[in-house]
Amino acid sequence: MAAAPCALRLIRFRAGTVSGGEQEEPAKGGRQERGRRTVAARATTGHAGAAGRGKAWRRAQTKRNRRLGVLGGLAALAVIAGAVLVVNLLPNNTPALLAGTDGQAQGQPVDGISCDTSEQVVYHFHAHLAVYTNSRPRIIPEGIGIVPPTQIVQTSAGPFVSAGKCFYWLHSHTADGIIHVESPSQRVYTLGNYFDIWNQPISTTVSRR
Repeated sequence: MAAAPCALRLIRFRAGTVSGGEQEEPAKGGRQERGRRTVAARATTGHAGAAGRGKAWRRAQTKRNRRLGVLGGLAALAVIAGAVLVVNLLPNNTPALLAGTDGQAQGQPVDGISCDTSEQVVYHFHAHLAVYTNSRPRIIPEGIGIVPPTQIVQTSAGPFVSAGKCFYWLHSHTADGIIHVESPSQRVYTLGNYFDIWNQPISTTVSRR
């Protein structure tokens, strides 16, 4: 007896879902879309983490800069306070006035030296006087030998006595120790003459001649 003919059907199965007895291939576009969403999510997470770390770093830097600013300000204050303390502890080097002119001669002759209403120029030269007390300089005032009322002009170098009731042949216009010797004749003048006009004593350590 002859074999009954049969038909073979080759069925190829692929991953996917079966519908109506046949296998359907899943859409490639769906897998690619899911992959892109995953990558995008990871990228977003990475950016967010980097941004968070950046903000934290900036906050830390701001706090550090503030601390450094505060420390710098405190250091500057300490330096200023130290400088002020040192200045206050240093001795005062400002020269003090040796004596005023209130008690000086008022126009009467002194040691044969007259007080004339105008300055004499026949015998005219300048000398400089410097006085020290315990190695410290003292100020010799302006107006010695110029009898009040006086006229004083303020200059960049200090006051200048320009006029007075009369001028002794030995006098001072400024407070720099310059003695103006302006005499009607040539003669010898001493430091004692100048101090007598000023009416100030000379100590035993200073010679009058």
